[in-house]
Amino acid sequence: MSIKQFNGTYDQQQDRVLLRFNTHESTEFRLWITRFMANNILLAIDQLIQKALERKHDAKTASIIHEFQDEGLAKTTNLRERYDSAQSFPLGDQPILLVGFSASEKDGIFSFEWKLLGGKSLNVTLPTKAVQSMGLLIKSLGHDHAKWGLNQEVTISQPALDGKPLPNVKLIH
Repeated sequence: MSIKQFNGTYDQQQDRVLLRFNTHESTEFRLWITRFMANNILLAIDQLIQKALERKHDAKTASIIHEFQDEGLAKTTNLRERYDSAQSFPLGDQPILLVGFSASEKDGIFSFEWKLLGGKSLNVTLPTKAVQSMGLLIKSLGHDHAKWGLNQEVTISQPALDGKPLPNVKLIH
């Protein structure tokens, strides 16, 4: 699955962000993201990008590069681009609540396992720039529209499926 676009809106009545993304194969996924999940996603993205940069640079330099990348992305990303609706909805056409996730990064590729209400999960892999764009969209919706005050510290713990820990993956909850 190759992601083509992200789209998001803030629903004041639900107090949630509706995150939609489509693929080059014309499929679309729709997720409700709460303030808590949005905050955790943003923190996970920041932490994983920082750790990736620290593999090549000292911590201070990595932090400066990370900040520079974020500023450049904010200036060059068009958050008002027309979103192309898809033809197929593998999870259904109604949004599903995101209840948890795990995330990891290796060699510039991020892997997310989105845990959905009802026990379903969705696995997504994205290059760093796409993850940064998704994070920018979530941050914009959370700050500008929802006024959530994001980027608060959270607890990170080791995830488990069926009681067995997953190797090298952290679950944010």
